[in-house]
Amino acid sequence: MSMRLADKDTVQLRFPVGTRVECNCGVWKAGTIVRHFYTQRDFDDGKCVPYQVRLDDGKLIFAPNDEDSVVRLLEQQPGGGGSRRRAKKAPVLPQGANEPSRFKVGDKVEVKISRNSEPGSPRGVEMISAHSIAGGRWVPAKVAALRYAQDDWCPGFYCAYAVHVHGDMTPDGIQYATPVREDDERCIRAAPVAPPPPPPRFEVGRRVECNGGQLGWRAGVVCEVWPEAPSGDLGIRAVHVVEWGAGHEAWDDAKGVEAAYDLLTAGALRDKRALPRVGLCGDAAAVDALGDAVAACPSEARRVALMLEQVLATAEEATPRHPLVGRRVRVHGLSGSAELNGQRGTAVRYAPERERYEVRLDDGQDGKSGTVGVRDVNLSPEEDPMVTCPICMDVRLTDPLGPARKGPGEGSATVTLCCGKVVCKECHDKYMLGGMDREAQTFPPCPFCREPTGYMDEHADKRLERDLLKRRATHGDPLAMYNLSGSFDKGHHGLPASLAWAALAAMVGGHVRAMNNVGFALKEGEGIPADARRAARWFARGAVLGHISCVWALGKAYADGAGVARDFAAARRWLKRGKLMGDSPCAVDLSRLPAPHGEELGGGGGASSPGSFHMPPLSTMPPELVQMMMGSPGMRWP
Repeated sequence: MSMRLADKDTVQLRFPVGTRVECNCGVWKAGTIVRHFYTQRDFDDGKCVPYQVRLDDGKLIFAPNDEDSVVRLLEQQPGGGGSRRRAKKAPVLPQGANEPSRFKVGDKVEVKISRNSEPGSPRGVEMISAHSIAGGRWVPAKVAALRYAQDDWCPGFYCAYAVHVHGDMTPDGIQYATPVREDDERCIRAAPVAPPPPPPRFEVGRRVECNGGQLGWRAGVVCEVWPEAPSGDLGIRAVHVVEWGAGHEAWDDAKGVEAAYDLLTAGALRDKRALPRVGLCGDAAAVDALGDAVAACPSEARRVALMLEQVLATAEEATPRHPLVGRRVRVHGLSGSAELNGQRGTAVRYAPERERYEVRLDDGQDGKSGTVGVRDVNLSPEEDPMVTCPICMDVRLTDPLGPARKGPGEGSATVTLCCGKVVCKECHDKYMLGGMDREAQTFPPCPFCREPTGYMDEHADKRLERDLLKRRATHGDPLAMYNLSGSFDKGHHGLPASLAWAALAAMVGGHVRAMNNVGFALKEGEGIPADARRAARWFARGAVLGHISCVWALGKAYADGAGVARDFAAARRWLKRGKLMGDSPCAVDLSRLPAPHGEELGGGGGASSPGSFHMPPLSTMPPELVQMMMGSPGMRWP
């Protein structure tokens, strides 16, 4: 539609500057040619068009071709009575654009976008055409307009449709209008007709109870029904909006569990850890039988429950019950053999009959070493796992797979979403946030893998985060699995998808915080029926690795007999360990244990706890003060 600027000396145009012409703007409009070989900034380098024309209404346009179908001489009526326009329609697109449109405004369709387009990105989806969709993919959309044209387009050019692609929306909540050039089956087609969903189980006005996760079951009244949303029976009732708050997105949660289940059935994690031959990881016949059982489930909720149970059972079998075996450990907290406190060695095995780890101590100053039996509560990993910032090669950061209570690097590090690198805050701010492209609304690419790191648009940024985490998680990255479990969490850890990804993170990478989340999900019955026995086993795994929340939960379980036999001595050992780690809930529950196991809140040895008041003996007080206090009506003496 344009010509080379270098050819202007060899091309002879039909009309000189000042000629009165008619231009095809959908309808023919009169104007005057004001410039030859016109170019502007948004043209390709070295390109121009034959004419720039000023219409009689004052608007400046350009003519892309020197042809009668685009621009023609304005013919005067006989006797000078004005112009006479020939009765000719403006040219329209080929391939059926003159025929009646197959779809009407509001129809749900599918459009094929190019491989370079991404719904929800700041720029939106590019123009859709049958000539630019090679290697693309189909996405859902809705017809917004027919015979669509924009003011800045060439005169006489318009597209068959404009559609709203699902996810294309500005930060202000305005949807992008994406042009579809041809009414062609190769680039736009009718959306597949989905089978009608089952009717909601509860009608408007019905009294119901809804599972609010940590808030427990809450009573309410159904005030609205969403027919297109699936109804479940595990407490995830997105189909019901009750008076106390909005429901969870059950369809996202079900897909999350299915993705974790598919990752196991595909055998993609076999290289990460030798999985046991149980459940999903058995022979091909067992996997096929399980797949048939899942497919035969009569409801979506039961299908999700079966998949989740298989993921959780596999993770429990594949995650060591005694994770310190084979690791370097440090002895602490012994009272009977205090000389061993502070020594280091290797935990060679766990002796269940003695309920102790056998630790081979390092050579002491006297050159002697030996093997001793030590309870798990008196052992810790030798040191917190650490990593070095790969950019500055200087800052030491806490490994994000470890039991840090405040996240990676105790709040001083960032994990890249694209490739999982752990970098210090200074390098993250300098290299990953310093080059923001405000025009494109994007952050600079990752310095390691050159993948995009985010958008300044909140909606697009969240979508990119979920996509990057899914890609890394499906390649077996335990940190991505743990973060993906948080993206399904929605404020209530233990929902089915969150629980499934957390179990995989604990199994594949020994992620300590994932173990804690799985334990509390089983303890509270969030996303799966409550099981205190299974929860206690997960708390024990995390406690020996130093996770403070697991330490408290295990001590509390022994104190209450929840999932384990009640053992006040064991409760005292674990709660005291947590208290020494600085955890106030452990100190409070330790003070509540019955004698002789309990300790005074705030420390032993006569130390006063915060807020307490110990009355000195009367013999040590001045007589005037004693007389005044004895006469006070609010004072009672023993």
